[in-house]
Amino acid sequence: MLALAGEARNAARRAVVYASLMALGGCNVAAPFTVESSGIGLPQRVAVALPPMPAEGSDHARLAQALQRAFADSSVAVSPDGALVADYAVSVSAAEGGQTASVSATDAASVQWQARPRSARPFDRCQAQRMRATLLLLDRVSGQLVYRGEGEAVECTFPDAAFDSAAKALVADALKRIAP
Repeated sequence: MLALAGEARNAARRAVVYASLMALGGCNVAAPFTVESSGIGLPQRVAVALPPMPAEGSDHARLAQALQRAFADSSVAVSPDGALVADYAVSVSAAEGGQTASVSATDAASVQWQARPRSARPFDRCQAQRMRATLLLLDRVSGQLVYRGEGEAVECTFPDAAFDSAAKALVADALKRIAP
């Protein structure tokens, strides 16, 4: 009888600990937007030309609008005849699937991941999503790549504020690559 009471107490404790972890621990899905980049970057006082605005409501349009705001907030002029031509891409997909450019990998160890697959975790409260965004800046005259920035974040969802954060991070990174 005493053993049954002890087991019941232990089960109750485990339930309380689990509930506390769920309530206090929160969702561990979030991984902030991080940028990897190359190129000389975006010089101060150089105008940037953005491609025509894509169809409203798409993730591509959301990033385009966020980039316009990020350039404006950083005092970068956006002009159709800018010295630099911008291009950008964005994808939002399930984080459990990885992304790779390896086409000839013969086994898992030889895959060169751009984004590793993310396994579900015990305290995830959602199906994790991955957003990858890329910003390219090309010299209008020479066609030379001046900047390439690519970043990713993992979240439950990506509201407009997440696109704003990604665009601000990419523009800020492009600006900081130039030495004063």
